[in-house]
Amino acid sequence: MLVAHCEIVMSSDERQYMRALATTATRRGGAVLEIGFGMGIASSMIQEELSVARHFIVEANHQVLQRCLAWKNRLGQMCARVDPVSSLRPDGSNAAAAIHCIDGFWEEVMPFLADSSLDAILFDPYPAVVTFEFLRVASRLLKPGGVLTYYLARPHFVPSVASDQDFWKAQQEQLARAGFAVADVPEHLMLRLRDDCGAPQLATCFYRYLAFLVPVAVKR
Repeated sequence: MLVAHCEIVMSSDERQYMRALATTATRRGGAVLEIGFGMGIASSMIQEELSVARHFIVEANHQVLQRCLAWKNRLGQMCARVDPVSSLRPDGSNAAAAIHCIDGFWEEVMPFLADSSLDAILFDPYPAVVTFEFLRVASRLLKPGGVLTYYLARPHFVPSVASDQDFWKAQQEQLARAGFAVADVPEHLMLRLRDDCGAPQLATCFYRYLAFLVPVAVKR
């Protein structure tokens, strides 16, 4: 469990959802930008995909960034001991995809990245607020056909899965305006999360969501 500012930011209960986001972000391989390291769950899953050549991680929280750097170092040491034949990347190497841990908010980092330089973006910082400005910048950075996916949870007060269509419509318009082609309704995962925090001293409870959606927005 990861806690920041007296709120639960991430839990290992999300592993199934992180797997779905990471799978979406690595479908093209190449260069992947991940916004938010968290507990490193999705980051580790991205590294499992051998077609990923470069992995950029933007993290604004100093303590979490230090964990990211430590994770990167551990992964490098592990890869040095891997059987050189069993897991070769497209360039013939058996090392981890080149990892770049970058200090800062996406607003500070993304404007300096090159146009059409990324194959995928996974957006899951804290708080995970997808604005039109972010979508506009993400569209600029992605190659044509590049994929954007991001954290999107259906709140507890939305009564049923049938409401996903209405919940998703608000996202579709912004994505289309920013230059993305989007599916009608993204895949959704009904996760069995704990119904209380188990930590009454925390100001708010993380477990306020029924369904986690997996958006797949493709750069036109």
